[in-house]
Amino acid sequence: MSDRLMSEMDRAFIAGLIEGRGRVEIRHATNTRGSYDQIRLCFDKLGAETIEWLRAKIPALKVESATRPQRCYLLSFHASALFVEAHPYLHDKKAHAKLVWKWVRTFPLKGIALTEESRALRAEVEKQLALLREGVSCSA
Repeated sequence: MSDRLMSEMDRAFIAGLIEGRGRVEIRHATNTRGSYDQIRLCFDKLGAETIEWLRAKIPALKVESATRPQRCYLLSFHASALFVEAHPYLHDKKAHAKLVWKWVRTFPLKGIALTEESRALRAEVEKQLALLREGVSCSA
């Protein structure tokens, strides 16, 4: 997310997309090395032109799949960086941004397991995200 690619108007527009079509989710996944959790900023029901515009601004943006081309997402650090860019223009999703930032701070160095403190913080973030999805205000 380079300053040369994103103007203030871009940041405001992206904040509007986050407010209207964005959601934060935690995915529990497994691979050959074990299980892990991902925090993602997802955008649902976007038009092809909007997705192409976003991809030009945010190269890390991933499109869900060929069968769901109107859905795209950003993973952990990229989601966190986008929330930093859009934060001044956010209203309802400011609490989501704070939760993503909390989650990202729990990442251990490569090859080092999560601490119990990090696990507890992630569990709390997951609980607070669930409350926000239900429309319950919580302090992030």
